[in-house]
Amino acid sequence: GPYYTNAGTAPQPAERAYPPQSPVGSKSANNLGSAPADWVATLFVGSVGDVINPSVTIGTSVMTFDQNGGITMTAGQTLVIDTKQRSILLNGDPAEPRFDRSDFLDWSWDDFQLLAGANSVRIDYTGSSVNAAMTLCWFDSWL
Repeated sequence: GPYYTNAGTAPQPAERAYPPQSPVGSKSANNLGSAPADWVATLFVGSVGDVINPSVTIGTSVMTFDQNGGITMTAGQTLVIDTKQRSILLNGDPAEPRFDRSDFLDWSWDDFQLLAGANSVRIDYTGSSVNAAMTLCWFDSWL
């Protein structure tokens, strides 16, 4: 049979190009306007388990809840964060503020506005809940 030799080098694979990816577990929030937009986030624990010391990341800004005893939320509870009202409320109740549990000395409310275009959004937490989630509501904003 025929005999083949490789007189040169073996062909090299084409350069691999991977499109940009969001960090694992993050979603994109797209502010279609031209100006930063305020938002309201509701972190839900779900029907089973608990959420301990959650953190919310918008773009490169991180809001953690591990100060002054932190936050432990049980099944069915919510944490409502409102950047326009500048409030953080357990179950949306004004009698249950949780601003003091956040690392508020490390950020300002403006750090968390959605910039024009795509914004990476992520929640992290410890605890036993496997179905915790967060909704983020905003109106696109223009100057």
